[in-house]
Amino acid sequence: CENLKKSDIKPEQILVNASKGIELPSLMRMSEVIKDVLPEQKLAILSGPTLAKEVLQGKPTAACVASEDMTTAEFVQHALNVPGKFRLYTNNDVIGVELGGSLKNVIAIASGFAHAMNLGDNCAGTLLTRGMAEIVRVSIRLGANPSTLYGLSGMGDLIATCSSPMSRNYTVGSMLGKGKKIDDILRELGSVAEGVKTSKAICELAKKLDIDVPVSNAIYEAVYTDITPQELLDKLMNRKLKEEERYV
Repeated sequence: CENLKKSDIKPEQILVNASKGIELPSLMRMSEVIKDVLPEQKLAILSGPTLAKEVLQGKPTAACVASEDMTTAEFVQHALNVPGKFRLYTNNDVIGVELGGSLKNVIAIASGFAHAMNLGDNCAGTLLTRGMAEIVRVSIRLGANPSTLYGLSGMGDLIATCSSPMSRNYTVGSMLGKGKKIDDILRELGSVAEGVKTSKAICELAKKLDIDVPVSNAIYEAVYTDITPQELLDKLMNRKLKEEERYV
């Protein structure tokens, strides 16, 4: 949004944002950043299990269009829907849709990390579940509807990005798990992996809110410190035992 000006987009037009992340150092969601620059702009958020290569190949998927104005969401839903290939659902929970799409990228890094260490399918299931607990924990505190996080922009996107080598964040995690350094990884990747910066943002946000996010903290350490993969695993698995939280 740094290069946007109020004259760039007319208020009657709809801006559809598909980027996922939390701005540093403001800790604002993308819609908040856009509104800060273009306060009168009609805005919708597109998020869901939409790995780019599969979308380009025309493989079927579904995603969520969120807007505070349901008329805007419904217009985008019908405009971008592709029968048989790209199905869209509307939602007015902008906070939940954005946070689900942003925070799952950090968990996708963790998933790739675990896969590279050959930790098994049980560990993969554990990471998805405990990662989702962190996403829900933070999102609810910020005003999201918990049911949103179990929809397309939360659980749906989480499953896709945590299980596919086509996910850039999964790939970053896999390379971290092999002991590579983040600067070398990003240079080799040659594209943006939103979870790298989001790992820092979520840890700062969680600290501000006094919320426990051990998986995200682990990925932050993997990205920004010299901790080894085995040290990181030991640190996660040997935490103090606790009760499993429930969101009903």
